[in-house]
Amino acid sequence: MSARTVLASALLAAVWSMPARAGDDDPVEKTFHLDFSSGSRSTNFDAVELDRVIPNAQDRKASLLFRVVGSSAVRVQLKLPEAPVSAVLALEHLSSGGEVPHGGESVIAVSVNGYEAIQRWDVGCRVFSVDRVQIGKYLAAGTNVLEVKMVGGRTCYWLRKLEIACVFSSAAALDPRVERIPAQGKSAYAVVVGRGTHADPGWRQVVDALVEKYQAVVIVHPGAVEFARDELAAVRPRHACFVGRPQEVGRRFVVAVHRMTRTLDADPWTDVIWGILTGFRAEDALAIASDRTPLEVKRAAGGCGIELESFTEGAWYSECEQGVMHERLRGKPAEKKTCAPDTTGALVRELNENRPDLFVTSGHATERDWQIGYSYKNGQFRCAAGQLFGLDLAGKRFDIRSTNPKVYCPWGNCLMGHIDGPEAMAIAWMKTGGVRQMFGYVVSTWYGAMGTGVLPYFLGSQGRLTLAESFFLSNQALLERLEREFPGSLSKSIDQFHIEADKELIQRLARQLRVRSRDELGLLWDRDTVAFYGDPAWEARVARVREPDFEGELTASEAGDGRIRFVFRVKANVEKGFARPPAALLPHRIAEVKVEPCENADLTVADDFVLLRPRGTITKGWEARAACTGRKAE
Repeated sequence: MSARTVLASALLAAVWSMPARAGDDDPVEKTFHLDFSSGSRSTNFDAVELDRVIPNAQDRKASLLFRVVGSSAVRVQLKLPEAPVSAVLALEHLSSGGEVPHGGESVIAVSVNGYEAIQRWDVGCRVFSVDRVQIGKYLAAGTNVLEVKMVGGRTCYWLRKLEIACVFSSAAALDPRVERIPAQGKSAYAVVVGRGTHADPGWRQVVDALVEKYQAVVIVHPGAVEFARDELAAVRPRHACFVGRPQEVGRRFVVAVHRMTRTLDADPWTDVIWGILTGFRAEDALAIASDRTPLEVKRAAGGCGIELESFTEGAWYSECEQGVMHERLRGKPAEKKTCAPDTTGALVRELNENRPDLFVTSGHATERDWQIGYSYKNGQFRCAAGQLFGLDLAGKRFDIRSTNPKVYCPWGNCLMGHIDGPEAMAIAWMKTGGVRQMFGYVVSTWYGAMGTGVLPYFLGSQGRLTLAESFFLSNQALLERLEREFPGSLSKSIDQFHIEADKELIQRLARQLRVRSRDELGLLWDRDTVAFYGDPAWEARVARVREPDFEGELTASEAGDGRIRFVFRVKANVEKGFARPPAALLPHRIAEVKVEPCENADLTVADDFVLLRPRGTITKGWEARAACTGRKAE
């Protein structure tokens, strides 16, 4: 919601305290309302936003008056511990007013979580009446946003009362309490898991494996991950692993994790290095959780361009030039070569026989496939029941059984990171592709800043940063750019992502958010829509085979009065600037930060990282020395 959001006076605690109709295992109803019938607002929604809507003086302020077609809207927000079995939206409304002789017709639209629940609702009544519609399929565990908007008609629209009556599976399932299971001693790792997943014996083993590996604290939430926020803020771990079954960790879950992990303190940055751990079955997730052996990335392979000079050896097959591949043999420079026009079988052999440590893709994809060719016709990778396989143009199937642990970086693929259930490609990559960690878009990508930002840190650091740290810093660099270039934009959020079905969505979002440029909208689109999967503390690093993009040294010394002075020295090894600003993780959290002036760069300091934004032209040999002081945070 925008800055105009007004927090509701009655929070969810009052709602969940309502008694169930029967036993704890029986279905239970909860009703959420926004009611103006008394002449003043009564509500138990989490938040209410009135956009170009006013209390109606013609009706003793006992209703809301919508007067601006295309702009007048009411948005309500409700946070649910679980998805309702069913839900009914009831609107008490009229078009014009009972005492107004000309009558007329208003047209409204209703959207829920970005979905058009009702595209066009003709309201022709001249006296207040109640209309109802089912919206249960649009609601989910977590934060939900419903909008009623005036989109047409010849007269004003009046809204007196808005109600959502939800039926949930049981009263027990609606218990909003969050349980914290403490670690054995001080822990820098938290496992966050839903109550239902934690109660499943197989998935409980996944949680237990992480607890044993890291002496982790466990936070058990009722089913909506946002409810874990307060306990996670109290623990403040370095790493947080969100364990969930594949049906639980879809797009809304990923967006919620991004947003929640930026709210653990008052600054705008992400407060924990996080990952989502899932699998086709619990035993697949357990294999990832149990892996204690760090990965040194030496061999790379992929279906798009890869900087082979960053690896000991590797090969990639062009998605734009048919019949072209590039290969680097150990100890030799990369060479451009010819290959078969259909590269499906060759890519499967790369995975099954050559055992790459890293696999990279881009181009067209969905949750069910990757189209190998981008500018020409080629085969596909698909999946079925957790089995990843290639399918060439002749219809021949090549099963992928790549058992060696690896990381997967589909930096440019649409939807490859969207797990909409156990049949998603990401799940198959983990099950039969040997993937221990990966990142990917949960939406269709058109801007690409977040996806393209990870590899410059991962490859460019040449082993200094893990993949999880590279993902974290890429997201912080995006946030820093948003705030620097578009002040105030960090408060804006996108909750509609279905550009596949809604071709006007991008233009509509630009108007609604009042963005200043394509860059601002693109950064907002990317900010919360790339997922990271796997144990975030498991270490995957590139073996150093070349100079890093920059030499970055972070040193700490006593500064007196209990303060610590950090100095970040950077020297460029690249000819034409940095793909992403140099950054480094602090050894511990700091507070009461004071940044010292730097003559040729701007230093951003969070409580657990520093980021250097150079000023002027960058050439090889460019150097900067930036410093700050702070106290070690408790």
